[in-house]
Amino acid sequence: MIRIIVPTGKSREEKFKKCHESVPKKEEYLYFIDLQSVNGDNGFTKAVNEGVILDSGHEYIPDYIFLLNDDTELFPDTIDKAIEFMEAHPKCGIMGCQNLDMTNPDKIIWGGSGAPHPAGQHKIGQVSLGDLREPTKERWVTFSSAFIRREVFETIGLLDEKMQWVYSDSDFCYRARYWGWECWYNPESKILHEHNISRNPDKKRLMQFRLDKAVFEAKWMNGKAYFDLDSELL
Repeated sequence: MIRIIVPTGKSREEKFKKCHESVPKKEEYLYFIDLQSVNGDNGFTKAVNEGVILDSGHEYIPDYIFLLNDDTELFPDTIDKAIEFMEAHPKCGIMGCQNLDMTNPDKIIWGGSGAPHPAGQHKIGQVSLGDLREPTKERWVTFSSAFIRREVFETIGLLDEKMQWVYSDSDFCYRARYWGWECWYNPESKILHEHNISRNPDKKRLMQFRLDKAVFEAKWMNGKAYFDLDSELL
């Protein structure tokens, strides 16, 4: 069973609707897809945590949590390819989908990650040039589209809400890796992502971004664990 969590907010109903409609509805699926829209107006991180712990009234425990931005859309086989990958890589706790630009699907806007600090680096490329077509272990995975085993949350807990909007994905991935899980990029599982929608924050949001960065710095940048984890993939 999969729980899909899509943080959304006021005036974003149309984006959420398109995201929701892109989730395939196949009778032959052997798992149950539970798509939860959670209020993202008070921060991405808090919304994700609310979705993870949400009591939906069903008597089930999800095998996977699939985090999606509300400005994303799935391909028909996105979920199938994610499940295949996770079953083939039992140590992978967090898998990131290939993010394609919604206005130009030949453009890969996330195909793996560089350093998370001072600003999260995305590996980019072009599908037509054969870029980023192999799965790779990564330092961290963007949570615009992250497929996460339930056991990761059981091991390390929820996202750190002291980082309201940014860096909580990097922090979560580094914590998971510290406890022995792996983070991977899977180019076979693809999504479309509008991407530019979050690039022009207002002053209040920009100030919170800076505070989130300061929290990540204080938590990781002066510690040995951060550099040990980075050295594993260099």
